[in-house]
Amino acid sequence: PEYSCPAASVLPLTDDMTALKDRIGEMEANGWTFGNIGMAWGWRMLSPEVPFTEGVDWDNTAWRKVVVMMTDGDNVRSSPYGGFGINGTHSVSSSSVLDDRLRDVCENMDAQDNVTVYTITFDTGGIDSTTEQLYEDCAGNGGSHKHVTTSDELIQVFRSIAQELSNLHIKS
Repeated sequence: PEYSCPAASVLPLTDDMTALKDRIGEMEANGWTFGNIGMAWGWRMLSPEVPFTEGVDWDNTAWRKVVVMMTDGDNVRSSPYGGFGINGTHSVSSSSVLDDRLRDVCENMDAQDNVTVYTITFDTGGIDSTTEQLYEDCAGNGGSHKHVTTSDELIQVFRSIAQELSNLHIKS
């Protein structure tokens, strides 16, 4: 991978819990948050088109397309590059641009493909009220937003979403 790209690659849609847990275990935090890219890849994962073809057709009503997005920080992209290469003392932040891109992805998912979006902000000291509102606005099509501050709350929110998604409904 390129400089600062995650070592863990994207895992296509699967119901293999062991593979999912293993892939999550391979992930490492690096201090940057790109909610827009994470949300866009979540949307792509649901697609029946390349690069991932495991998703069912967009008009297949037998399946719900759902993205669950959790973040622990504000959208930020800092760069160690200065005028003469990597110098470790220079940082450029473009949070507002990243926020706008996240808004665009959420609006497009909502308008074009009727994707249900759940968002979770896990505040470990790195989330401001603007970010929380951004993720609250992003939740849609029957999804919801939750803000948590402890790992116990985070586990409970994921359990609640899983329970909601696993409820069976009989249609007449």
